Amino acid sequence: MVDWMARAALLAEELSAGGVIADPAWRAVFAVTPRHVFVPRFYALDEYNQPRVLRHGEDPACREEWLRQVYRNQVLVTHYRVVGIMPDGSQARVATSSASMPSLVARMLDRLAVADGHKVLEIGTGTGYNAALLCARLGDKQVTSIEVDPDAAAEAADHLHAAGWHPTLVAGDGAAGHPEAAPYDRIIATCAVDTIPPAWIEQLAGGGLLVTPLTLAGGPLAVLRKTAPGVLVGRLDPAPAYCMALRPPGQTADPPTTIPPPSDTPSDTPSGPERQATTSVPPTAWDHSDFRLWHALHQPGIRVADHHDPHGRRTGLTAYTTSSRASADYTTGRPGAWPVTQDPARLWDRVETAWAAWQHHHQPPRTRIGITAHPAQQYAWLDHPDSPTRWPLTPT
Repeated sequence: MVDWMARAALLAEELSAGGVIADPAWRAVFAVTPRHVFVPRFYALDEYNQPRVLRHGEDPACREEWLRQVYRNQVLVTHYRVVGIMPDGSQARVATSSASMPSLVARMLDRLAVADGHKVLEIGTGTGYNAALLCARLGDKQVTSIEVDPDAAAEAADHLHAAGWHPTLVAGDGAAGHPEAAPYDRIIATCAVDTIPPAWIEQLAGGGLLVTPLTLAGGPLAVLRKTAPGVLVGRLDPAPAYCMALRPPGQTADPPTTIPPPSDTPSDTPSGPERQATTSVPPTAWDHSDFRLWHALHQPGIRVADHHDPHGRRTGLTAYTTSSRASADYTTGRPGAWPVTQDPARLWDRVETAWAAWQHHHQPPRTRIGITAHPAQQYAWLDHPDSPTRWPLTPT
């Protein structure tokens, strides 16, 4: 018998004291839901954030540490895949499934604004913990959950049944929803999407709420209401929500895109040699997740990679696509004129454009950004749905 109830109560108290849980009903649910049932094992991260050391609740040598970590407010990696070899010869691993940080779970459930009698569709069953919380709050007959990975779906079903819950569980494509039980008063996605799948818009009841992370940089969390047939409108939540991306059946999680190497081709080729410039974008700009989000909206398709020294200080940043790159060096030059190296695609010029626009609009926080989603057209906007400042949302 695992002594977990005191730990669950302490976790609920921590979430409540931190302002994450405002509704007493959710606090009570977190206090009586056994998270350890849904995370019987996890992989501790090494210094490179690689899921490395297995912690299993059935191993007497690490049982106490496993239980302590499970009831902490932290994300726990439960599955991974090998994507290569590290410089020291060890496997390079990418997490493919995890138990989300309880504070993130609680915040998203709070934004869902459920009430007794509501019917909820969850996209991304994962470990089953979030579904269990929904069942404890609403009753398992009100909850439908979809998981793309058949093995993870089966494991989550075992976890839920062990905890005494029997929601409707579906192994399949989350983007398709589950029309058999539609319409739903609420839809919540535990995975991030580029655009809102049309099936979600159709299956959400009139006046219903959708809560979903987006794949854009900065971890935006969209809270959208169905205001008319086929129309969702809402804003971004103040706090970021970083989640794995929704993927279709049979597709594994993709490793990060590789940064193209510096160009050394002759100047008469289409790419040409790299060129020198300077930038006024300060290194502190990249500390703002709201600017990273703004940049992603303003310059879609351009990724950024941070460079740090062994002490964690930012030394530079590379903006890149699959074929072009531009790098800023924050260790030399002078403030306002840090050196930049870029190829003829001049990606850094576009970074500068995004920075200037962010300044022009008084460094808008993400709460000034909203989303309008129709099945055929989706866009983000600044301050108001009819604003001239808007960005189309397109699948990547």
